[in-house]
Parts: sequence; C-alpha cells; structure tokens
Amino acid sequence: RLGKIWGEKKSNGKKLSGKKGGKIMNGKNKLEKKVWKKMIGKMVNWGLKILFEKIEKIKKNAKNKKNVENEKLKKKTIEKKIKKEKKNKEKKEKKAKGIWEDERKFDKKKKSGDMVQSVVLVVAKLQQEEEDYEEYCDEHIKENPEVTSR
Repeated sequence: RLGKIWGEKKSNGKKLSGKKGGKIMNGKNKLEKKVWKKMIGKMVNWGLKILFEKIEKIKKNAKNKKNVENEKLKKKTIEKKIKKEKKNKEKKEKKAKGIWEDERKFDKKKKSGDMVQSVVLVVAKLQQEEEDYEEYCDEHIKENPEVTSR
C-alpha cells in the first residue's frame, strides 16, 4: 500500500521541477499520504508506549524480586547468628561443668581405632592361613618323597 502511494509514477509521467524523482500528486493521493503519515506516527507512538510500559513492569518486578531475596538473606544470616550464639552458650556451659570434650575428635579416634583393629585382624587371619598352608605342604612332602618343592 505504501509503495502504491509514494512509488508509482502518474500516467502523464510529469515530474515536479526542483525535486529529484518527485511525482505529481492529485489531491486524493496527497490526502492519503497525510493520513498514512499520521497513522504511522500513531502506531509508532503506541508501540513505544507499550514497550516502555513493559520495561517499567520488568524493572518493577526485578526490584521486588531483589527486595524479597535480600529479606531472605537477612533472615538466613540472623538464623545463623542465633544458632552460633546457642552453640557458644552450650560450649561455655559444658566447660563450666567440666564435662567438656570435643565429640567429633572422639568419634574420629574411635573410627580410626576400629579401622586399625579390623586391619590387624585381617593380617592375623592371613598369617594363620599361610602357616596352615606351610604345615599342609610339609606333611604332603613327608608323605610323598618324590615331591620336593611346595
């Protein structure tokens, strides 16, 4: 449609003097051109208005989201502080009573002790099996003199 208004030559093919590629326009076409210009202007303004509204909405949502996240962080930090204070109080109370011992260290020692004990047991079992096998081989050699090596 726009191409028809501005791009076509008129049937008589005359050009206006002083304009490059200008066309003679009758009243109807001039009016159409004005209407189109107005319509395009309105459409652009309308589009920009919607665009700016959307941008504002997005900004507002982002701000709200940020505020919510900040509040959550504040709550978490406060909870952490409270927990820490509680732990410290308990530690002080235990120290005052004289019962204080680090449970974690105790657990670690216990676990490593269990590990060492199980390894010792396995080694002892292997040594016993080896001794039993040697005895068996010695008996077999005594019974069968032709067998010389284990």
